[in-house]
Amino acid sequence: MDLSIKSLSVLSLALMPAFIFSAHASEPVVVEKNYQLGSIKKLNLAFKHAEISVVHTSSNEISVSHVQTLIAGKPEHCFYQLRDKQQHDSLRIYNQKSDKENTWFSNNHCKLKQEISVKIGRAALGKFAFEAQHSQASIDDLDYKSVQFEVAHSKLNIENIKAEKLNTESAHAKVNIAQVEAVKSKIESTHGEVSIEKLIGMNLNGEANHSKVTIAVSEIENIDYDLGHSKLKLPEHIGDQLAIESTHSQVVVMSKITGDVSIENSHGSVDFVGMPKQLSVDNGHGGVKVTQLAADEGDDEFTIKVKNKHGNIRLRLPENSQYNYQLNNDEKVTDKNSNNSVNIRSSYGTVDVFEG
Repeated sequence: MDLSIKSLSVLSLALMPAFIFSAHASEPVVVEKNYQLGSIKKLNLAFKHAEISVVHTSSNEISVSHVQTLIAGKPEHCFYQLRDKQQHDSLRIYNQKSDKENTWFSNNHCKLKQEISVKIGRAALGKFAFEAQHSQASIDDLDYKSVQFEVAHSKLNIENIKAEKLNTESAHAKVNIAQVEAVKSKIESTHGEVSIEKLIGMNLNGEANHSKVTIAVSEIENIDYDLGHSKLKLPEHIGDQLAIESTHSQVVVMSKITGDVSIENSHGSVDFVGMPKQLSVDNGHGGVKVTQLAADEGDDEFTIKVKNKHGNIRLRLPENSQYNYQLNNDEKVTDKNSNNSVNIRSSYGTVDVFEG
């Protein structure tokens, strides 16, 4: 790897610590590093307590600018170093506290502003990994075979992602993505928010705990999501298979699903609108609202099973629907001319079934 370092205020924290520590506290300290991509195939950026900007250029190098402005505290305790590590075809760029031993002093007496700007050339990078802690980050267009994010106590904004595989993990964070096009996506969040304007792909696996997840427009063949004390909202979804398991959560789906839908929940609400051939909803201690839409091509075959304990059920069917109907074990209506079926099991709640 061909590494060159430029400096505006100082050369490097590692090279000239004495010069830095004598600098005036209000003056920004700037370190710049350039990396020739060459054989680099995997890039990992990992930063803490910083304002981060990542953009892509037409060059064949990676350039990093690290600006630190000391507001309160001593430089020798508060400043970070811009570090890097290369192994084979992987490059990791990260910031690390200069004073590792004086953690208590650093955490309680330092006030430092870090600004990190990364410019990445459009080379043959295959994997992009990004880590952020206690930071704010913005990233432009990502086009890689593999994209991975790990963010904690941070805010992350991304314009576009195109990848074969996408993995995101967030904790106590807010993640906003304009558009994603990925064959396989895995989204995990805890105590935070994930908002995606548009997601296109084949498979999505998700897990949310104490989180709010919204995918405004989704075109995904298969979705498998686990929720705990969370809210999942898919207001405009197209797909084939949807499976959701949740507790103490709110599920809102408006969908053109042509295959199977399975939703299990407890101590929460389910609101589903769509046209699946197979629909199964199992809830407890919460309301269930289901609207079965008429199929676009007139194929209105459906099988609906709804079960709820300690909650109401409201089911709306297409106008003039023909179907076999059963409520618990007490009421059964058979239509010999239809293969459609509605099976409802309810306890300690009301049931309302209507057409139109």
